[in-house]
Amino acid sequence: MEDLKDKYCYKIYARNAYVGIWIERKKSFMISRYKVGPHSYLFEEYHWDTGPPLGTVKPLMLIEKCPFQIKETTDYNEVDKKILLNYLERLEESNPIVKGFNSFKNRRSSAINFEKRLSKGHNDMIKTRKE
Repeated sequence: MEDLKDKYCYKIYARNAYVGIWIERKKSFMISRYKVGPHSYLFEEYHWDTGPPLGTVKPLMLIEKCPFQIKETTDYNEVDKKILLNYLERLEESNPIVKGFNSFKNRRSSAINFEKRLSKGHNDMIKTRKE
């Protein structure tokens, strides 16, 4: 962790993203995370060396200095959130972890499909109750 540069972007191997901004003070990477549906949100995942169960990120390669101001808290207004999310997502697309594989597009699609499966299950449950 001591070799990483604060507020620089890295190609990472993590549970929820493949690009992140190193936040030295928190020993974490700021990422664009998708969970359910088409909208991402800012999230922090901790460096592998912080240990289980939180340490999930292995930094692989330095990309560049983040061109935006990174706050001490994750309390960003909606415009700043959108700017950071777009930046992280474009950075992931242009720095693939595997050549030819768009991990950003894949993560987003998976979250959208998950939302559809949840919705279908919910609709099937309502239909069953009515019968």
